[in-house]
Amino acid sequence: MPTTIERLTAFFTSPLLTHEPGSRVFFARDPERAPLTVLERIYAPCGLREDVVCQAPDADPVYVTPDLLVRVEETQRPTRDQLDTAWRDMTRAIREHTRACRWCRRQTTSWKPEQRCVHGLQMLDARRDLIAYRTSVQPWLDGQPIEPRLAYRGQRVTVRQPGKPDVDGTVTTVSFPDDGSFHQHQPGDDGLVFVNLPGRVVPELLPIEHVYPRP
Repeated sequence: MPTTIERLTAFFTSPLLTHEPGSRVFFARDPERAPLTVLERIYAPCGLREDVVCQAPDADPVYVTPDLLVRVEETQRPTRDQLDTAWRDMTRAIREHTRACRWCRRQTTSWKPEQRCVHGLQMLDARRDLIAYRTSVQPWLDGQPIEPRLAYRGQRVTVRQPGKPDVDGTVTTVSFPDDGSFHQHQPGDDGLVFVNLPGRVVPELLPIEHVYPRP
């Protein structure tokens, strides 16, 4: 049985997103994919989530969350099946912890942070990292549009339409047109998705093949 100190200093990051000191990675938002060297793994000031300290040549160290780092060596990157399995395992582990913990079992809404112990909060953050990599980073690496089954409200995306400049936006599932009506649309229904775009009051309903994840 781990001690309280061991539990509070352990990292709950999935092994698929664990980057040990000395490993080579790049920042998922870097179009140049410039290599970084991992220096160490630390907890962020909040004490809940992990930060990875990375060093670029001739630059100061940077602090990056695990979900935004990609291994330089392609053969070391997690596969889609591995990510799906890890997400299921993490979800099961959180549910098991919730049932066993006298604090977390008081949380009536499964994935809300209120009334959870530090251990439970750390596990939730690790699960969010897995979700972020699984839904945004991996399809970004593959150059694929968003997956409807994984898309979620607030997901960062880039809209790429023939003959038009790329535009960044976010996925949504609801629209409130000027006529006062209310429209709801789940991503992928009829091959379309609602996207909030800059300067637009009402989201656009766009073909899913034109909407790409933006880590």
